[in-house]
Amino acid sequence: MVFSDSHCHLDRYSPQLLADVLADARANGVNIIVSVAMNLESSANTIGIARSYDGLWAAVGIHPWNAVPLTDRLRRELHEVATQEHVVAIGEVGLDYAHNPETRETQKELLVFQLSLARESGLPVNIHCREAHQDMINTLRPEVGSGLKGIIHGFNGDQAMLQDWLATAL
Repeated sequence: MVFSDSHCHLDRYSPQLLADVLADARANGVNIIVSVAMNLESSANTIGIARSYDGLWAAVGIHPWNAVPLTDRLRRELHEVATQEHVVAIGEVGLDYAHNPETRETQKELLVFQLSLARESGLPVNIHCREAHQDMINTLRPEVGSGLKGIIHGFNGDQAMLQDWLATAL
């Protein structure tokens, strides 16, 4: 049996602890791991880690906690990291109004761009959504049928929210 982990943040570990964590994962049958980035710096670090270990892959992007205005330079840099070898997803991207409500509009603009980057590159998205359910659903609904695929992690909503997500399944 093969197990996988589709969402972890391995760039936060020291090299020795990372080696220990990965050895423990392998000893427990976890042979496919996607390490998820939080910003451009962690995207580069995550790609470097993925290049160093078999069965390790990178998801790159800017987490809503780290949302910054979308400039032409940022668009180019995101495109550049998304096209690197070992990158298998765009993430962790999304909306989080609990953590940084003052950046709502910046988060939305950044999310829309990162979704378009995922769609154009054929990569799935790894979505974070906290206290932004309706805005997220409104952003994702136009993507239904566009070829965009992905996951949402850490869902903790109610039955009605689940139905929204299922109706908007990517």
